[in-house]
Amino acid sequence: MHKACSTDDLRPVLNCIYFKDGFAYATDGCILVRNDLRQCSTLTEEHLGLLDGKMLHRNNYQKILGFEILLVEEDRIDAIGRDGERASFMFEEAGEYGFPYCDKIISDLVNTPYKEISTIGMDLKKMATLVDAFESWERCMIHFCGDEKGVRFTSLNPDSMSVAVIMPLNKKSE
Repeated sequence: MHKACSTDDLRPVLNCIYFKDGFAYATDGCILVRNDLRQCSTLTEEHLGLLDGKMLHRNNYQKILGFEILLVEEDRIDAIGRDGERASFMFEEAGEYGFPYCDKIISDLVNTPYKEISTIGMDLKKMATLVDAFESWERCMIHFCGDEKGVRFTSLNPDSMSVAVIMPLNKKSE
């Protein structure tokens, strides 16, 4: 997930993973990833509820991946490693603008009928980032929603609600 975040300090909210309704969201403004935490983590429903509406910086998210036990508190995540190492990771403030409306973007694309298209411009580095963000995916379905509309990627696992979106290059930049 952290690999799908922006590294642009001018858009600090995009440097974070956002948690909402049991999902984790990450975006750099061109790609958007949604992971179903019920399927890719061992967090309890209580911990998922405490995460709701919170943001964690991408660097801290990357660090917590190395810990065995995660305990979600109101203002932080406490982590315990196999060797007993402990660390706390504070949540980030959303600021005045908040996190982008990722669920609406995904919902709009899910409800867009598939369209035949002849060509589409893609940034291959963004494709590689998508592969890195979904380490557990080996194969996926690709849904084309039309010229200059997002390309949606879904898992072949029918129980997965994880989704990714990549915006195509506009025709002027191809």
